[in-house]
Amino acid sequence: IHQLMMHAQLRLAFSAAAGGTQLHCLQQDPPWKVVRAFPNPAGESLVHLNNVSGGVFGGDRLSLHIKLSPDAAAQIATTGSTRVYRARENAADALQVSEIHLGQGALLEYLPDSIIPFRHARFEQRTDVHLEPGATLLWWEILAPGRVASGESFAYGTLRINTRIWSQGQPIYIDRMS
Repeated sequence: IHQLMMHAQLRLAFSAAAGGTQLHCLQQDPPWKVVRAFPNPAGESLVHLNNVSGGVFGGDRLSLHIKLSPDAAAQIATTGSTRVYRARENAADALQVSEIHLGQGALLEYLPDSIIPFRHARFEQRTDVHLEPGATLLWWEILAPGRVASGESFAYGTLRINTRIWSQGQPIYIDRMS
C-alpha cells in the first residue's frame, strides 16, 4: 500500500502594474510558503519560495503553478536546496509538478537552488513552461550528486526529471532524464 505524505499546491500569478509587477498568491498549502514580493529597480517582483518542512519525503505530491500576465516581470528563487529524503518502504515516489505560463512580453527568471537527492530517495520532477510571443525565460536547474561528504554520491534510488518548454503551442525544448 502506498502512503500519501503531503499533497500541496502553490499558485502564484503576477500582473503588470504601474512601474512594476504585482504578486497575487492564489493558493498556498503547507509546506509551500511565500511571504511577500520585493520590488526591484528594474520593475521586477522578487519572490522567495520556501519549503517549511525542510525537504521532500516519499509520497509527497507538490504542485507549483506560476502565471505571468502580459508584460509582467518576476524573479523567483528558493531559500535553499530541495532536499529529497529516503522514502519509507511502502511510500510512493515523491513528485513535484510545475506548470509555468508566461504571457506576451512577460519575463521570468526562475532560479531555484539545487536538488539534493539523499541515499535511497525516489523522486520525480515534471516541469512544463508555456511561452507566448515576446516572453522571456531565464531558468536553471541544478542537480547535486547527493551528500558527497556522507559517501552518498549518486546513491539515490530513482530520479526522473522531465522538462518541456513550449513557445506559442510548439515544443522548443524537451529534456528527459532518468
